[in-house]
Formats: sequence, structure tokens, C-alpha cells
Amino acid sequence: MTRILRAEPCTYEPTRLVEVASGSAVASVSTVNLASLTTPSMPECGSWVCWSGWLGESDPQRGWYERVPGQWLGSSQDAWTRVESVLDRAGGAVLRPHARHLVSDGPTCLNWLRGRPDRKLLLDPVAMLEPEMLEAGDDHIERVLEMVGPLAWGVVVCDVQVREEPARSAWCVPAPAGKGRLDMQRFVENVRTYVGDQAMLVGLCDADVALLSR
Repeated sequence: MTRILRAEPCTYEPTRLVEVASGSAVASVSTVNLASLTTPSMPECGSWVCWSGWLGESDPQRGWYERVPGQWLGSSQDAWTRVESVLDRAGGAVLRPHARHLVSDGPTCLNWLRGRPDRKLLLDPVAMLEPEMLEAGDDHIERVLEMVGPLAWGVVVCDVQVREEPARSAWCVPAPAGKGRLDMQRFVENVRTYVGDQAMLVGLCDADVALLSR
């Protein structure tokens, strides 16, 4: 049976995921950059959700990460080796992809999961979008759900907006369902089509949870 989780607090970087039905914490959420970490801190509960790590500058509280060309290529192998080492030692990790991180798209998600049933992924389709993708954003969401959804531990469901500041190029940020650029009904239909019944469905705010609870 599908479990619906709510992110708490409702920010770009929540600290935990709580089951709506029971009110119990299911996972902690870490904001550390695994690509620069050597020793993980212990999570508050059995599972902990973490980004896959990044190479550039960042402002996680505003959802901004520097776009670093080629960070998914061989030149980032040393960073990725560190990430894998940290995750394998820590245990209980649930990796969350992002368009500007080491695990950034469908193929890199599959590479992380392939042949390793012990590994878990919280698929976040909106976090995997760039502003120039939004004209066909609903299609991108559907493709990544079709590719990775059947293997995911969970899926984040939210809308998307674009933020831009003078010193930074535009970037995508999550938005409450119905307050952004996506067809949320199509998003949910694709989740129900491609994502396994045992996967967690994560809403980042009350509007997302309400949509998932229909």
C-alpha cells in the first residue's frame, strides 16, 4: 500500500519526512554535500535522504546550485568515489537526484541502482529540471518516471517555478501543486502508472499532500 509522506518543515531543505497517516518520522533529510564529506553523521531514524553531492558553489536554503558543466563525466569520478564510500559506510541512505548534482538524470539514477538492491532512490523529477526544459516540462517528468519510477524507494510530487537573481543564472525551485508550471494531474497520473505500489509518495507542502490524498 502506498504511503504518503509530508516534508517538514515546508522549505527548500526539509529536515525530515513524516508519514501523514501515523505522524511518525520515516526518514531524516540531510543537506550536506557528500562530495566533500568523509565521515557521515548518524541519522535520527533508520533512513536518511541526501543529495548525491555537487562540485560548485551552492545556497541550499534558496534551492540554488552552481551549474558545473561535465560534473557527471569522468572528471568527477574522484568526487563520486567519495560519495559512494560515505554512503556504503553510513547505511540507510536514500539518494535524491538533482539536475546540478552528481546524480542528475534518468541514466545516472539507473547507474546508481543497477545491480545493487540494497541502494535506495528518492526520485525528485522537479529537482531534475532546468529552466530551459520547462517548455516540455510535463514530458520530461513523464520520461523520468517511466525510466526510474518502477525502481524508486519514493517520489517527490510538487510543482515548479523559476527563480532568478542578478548574480545567478535562473534555476528551478519547487512550488505548491497548482502554483507553478506543470500539469499536476498528469504528474499524478504518471506516478500511478509508473511507480510501484510500495513506493513512498512525498509532498513538500500541504497542497502536494492534498493532491496525493485524493
